[in-house]
Amino acid sequence: MVLHGTWLTPTGCGGWSGAETVGRAHQASKPRPFAGNHPAGKADPMAVRDGGGGCPKQGWSPARLRGHRAPTFPQTWPGHPAQQSPPRTAGLCWDLSWLAATREPSPAAPQRCPEALRPGSPGLMEPPREGGGGVPEMAAALRAAKRALRAELRQRLRALGTAEKQRQSRLLSRKVIGHSRYQESKRIAIFLSMPDEIQTEEIIKDIFKQGKECFIPRYKPDSNHMDMLKLSSAEDISSLTLTSWNILQPSDDDSAREEALAGGGLDLIFMPGLGFDKKGNRLGRGKGYYDTYLERCMKHPSGKPYTIALAFKEQICESVPVAENDVQVDEILYEDC
Repeated sequence: MVLHGTWLTPTGCGGWSGAETVGRAHQASKPRPFAGNHPAGKADPMAVRDGGGGCPKQGWSPARLRGHRAPTFPQTWPGHPAQQSPPRTAGLCWDLSWLAATREPSPAAPQRCPEALRPGSPGLMEPPREGGGGVPEMAAALRAAKRALRAELRQRLRALGTAEKQRQSRLLSRKVIGHSRYQESKRIAIFLSMPDEIQTEEIIKDIFKQGKECFIPRYKPDSNHMDMLKLSSAEDISSLTLTSWNILQPSDDDSAREEALAGGGLDLIFMPGLGFDKKGNRLGRGKGYYDTYLERCMKHPSGKPYTIALAFKEQICESVPVAENDVQVDEILYEDC
């Protein structure tokens, strides 16, 4: 097989060309002088046997393409200050073009390597968390995709009339009350609705009517921390504080309420969101409150609770862009489901 590709690192780039077959590259193990601007008389420890590819300024090029370690890096090179070699995990293969096979791969060569080097495979870095580290271009593309979809969904919700929101909310309330998971659950967390969300007032009333325990979110501003605090009754909602986000929640100095994970955990969480797809992917508002809270739930002895998203049918998307830390919901309830 003839290979072409590029090797990217935080300190530079390298590559290999199609002049070397997989079988021969697999056998390239001895150091040899580098053909570029490498210091005279010094061997490039990972040079490809044809002398091609690599990064002339840095004095290295990848070899051992199949089943071998990432290339090592020289401590110094012309035109660059001395610095420590980056860790082996710093290298990233990207923009590979896998051309037509000219023959079967060498039987001695491991068979996982070509697939592991393809973009998007487990052998490569996955898209980073929203707003986190990783590959900057991938992080920026993910954030841009989420921003665009959020803008579209907000526009859809603004176009949805009050009467239609109330109709779909009543329909979903009946679906929830008849749902087997809801009926079996004793400790339930549910959001207090914003104007562009399914209204949960009737569900909360039924939670208390059936003698279940009800927990509601308290969001911490300027962070992704959220607690689920216990309500004593449906009427208790009137004692809550209205935040700058126009959400009712317990005040910061309200320490008398039980936090769900300080006790018996939760059986069920009803989750809000801006958009969802039928695979269970959820697009929130960008803070990561629920993803972070579910990570905490997984460490609780009772384990992760069952999650149900409540959505208007206008919030269902063909596909939602997600990062590795975006937790899928177990079920989405909407009018047509």
